[in-house]
Parts: sequence; structure tokens; C-alpha cells
Amino acid sequence: MVALSIEPDPRLIITRLFEANVRAYQGDVEVNKEIASSLKDPKSGIDFWWLNNGVTIVADKAQYQNGRMTVENPLIVNGLQTSHVLHSSYQDTPDNHRHVLVRILQEKDAAKRDQIIKATNRQTAIKASSLRATEEVHRRIEDYFLAHGTYYDRRKNFYKNEGKPADRIISMDKLAQAAMSVLLRRPDDARARPTTLIKNDADYIKLFPPAAKQFPLDLYRVLAELLVAIEAYFKSVTPKLEKRYTTNLKFYVLMVAVWNLLGTKRPPAKAVAKIDLTAIPPALIEETAKWVKAAFDAKGATDQVAKDKGFTAYLDAEWKKP
Repeated sequence: MVALSIEPDPRLIITRLFEANVRAYQGDVEVNKEIASSLKDPKSGIDFWWLNNGVTIVADKAQYQNGRMTVENPLIVNGLQTSHVLHSSYQDTPDNHRHVLVRILQEKDAAKRDQIIKATNRQTAIKASSLRATEEVHRRIEDYFLAHGTYYDRRKNFYKNEGKPADRIISMDKLAQAAMSVLLRRPDDARARPTTLIKNDADYIKLFPPAAKQFPLDLYRVLAELLVAIEAYFKSVTPKLEKRYTTNLKFYVLMVAVWNLLGTKRPPAKAVAKIDLTAIPPALIEETAKWVKAAFDAKGATDQVAKDKGFTAYLDAEWKKP
């Protein structure tokens, strides 16, 4: 029998307890950095275990008596990363005491234990944008879009599950890509690194500023509607263009379309927000898309071109005010 106290010696990490875990310690990855940060810099009024999924232990037998938990043949089946970060943190700051949630499941049957191990380690990957979904700015954008027949999918697949038309659904990632392309003139980053736009705090606050500096909600609607129109154009082209043109060029076309509408390559957010969607010349999207496509073809029309800042610079140099 192996007995585990609820207060083991924090100077030691018993590796055999983790033999049933599906992954080894992943080191200095983002999740572990966040765990370490919440240990090092706790938020006032928020306990560590509120922010952490904790540790799951499967054991042959578990008994609590006289303030002490005794566990027979324990295996930590989920929580290896947390355990290692806690251990590392204790070495640096041994007086930094924290609470951690521990679940102890008593089960001897090997088949059932395997089911528990699989279930506790099967997690849906969470995109960075999903972690921003509850912020006020995204709730406001969603409400504003709804009033105009557009669906801001801040909670992934919510409107798809509601049966709303796919061409009227705008994801948070796509809106961030659109804002990055127009406001920061970085369609190459929007194409090449779409997930980092929301993950990177420095970029994120430029696209979705805090309350005191928030952009007009019309800005996001203009970007969304223009992008919908651009995607619709690419789908309507006859003969059909290869899909790589839509994938690679839509954010470039969006950027240049705004240039053409406002007559400047550095349009301020307030000016973009004031674009009258009902007064856009019918041929503007088509003419802009053809111009960008011709430039893309001239540079080789590859994914690498679309992901390169040099293509943005090339469009900047070639563009002439209408």
C-alpha cells in the first residue's frame, strides 16, 4: 500500500504517481506560464484554486479520518502540469501557500480506471478568442450586429446551431483580422497569424480598446459588411477562381477598398466608422479585387506572398488615389 497524505512534503515530487497521466510535463508552455503567473502574482480576493482545474487522483481506496486522508495506490491521472508548476513555485517561494482542488476517485476496477483516465484527459481545445468572449465590448458588438441582421459569433457555433445563414455570421477571429488589416495596415499578419491577433494583448487592445477609448460600434459593422461583400464577390466570379485567391486576398481587398472609399491609405477609425454602406459604388468591390489580384499575380500568387509584409508594402507603393 502507498499512503498519500493531503499535506505531502512539497520539496519532493514523486514521479511514479504520474505514470497514468497521458502527457509528460510540457515545460515552459503557455498554460504552465499562466499557472505560474497566478501563483506568483495572485489577484486580490481570488484564490488560486478558482483559476485552476486542480488534480484528479484515482485510488484503490481512500479514507478520511482525524483530519488526514489516506489513499491506497494513488495515481494522478490529470493535473501533472499543475503539480510540476506548484513544485517549481515552492522551490522559489516556500512560504507562498496556496489551495489546490483535489478530486480523489476510489476505483479498483482496471477498465473503469482506464475510462476515468481517458475522460479526464479529453478536453476540447479552447481558442484564444473564446477566452475573450465574455468581455463587454464583444457583448456590445453582438447586440449591435443583431439589430442590423448580422450575427457576431463570439461564442463559437452559437448562431450556426441556431440555424442562422452562414454568410451573415462573423466570427470574433475574422472581425479581428478585418480590423488588423484596415486599422493597422497588416493584412499579411491577418492572413499568416490569425490566432495571434487576439492572443497578443498589445495587438488586441489596438483592435478592441478598453471602455474609455472604445471605437464606435459602426466601425466593426462597416468592416464586417465589407468583408461579407468581398467574400460574396469571390464566390460569384465566373469562371470560378481558385480558393487560394479568396483565402489569400480577402483582407488585402478589404484594406484597399477602404483606401478607395476614403481616399487615404491611413484611414482613422472614426472615418471608417462613418462609411455609408448604402452609398458604396456597386463596382467598387469588383474593381478593387481585380486590382489586388493583378498585383498578387504579378508577385507570384503564392501563399508565401500573401503572408509577407512585402506584398502589403508593394500595394502601398502602387496604389493611387481614385
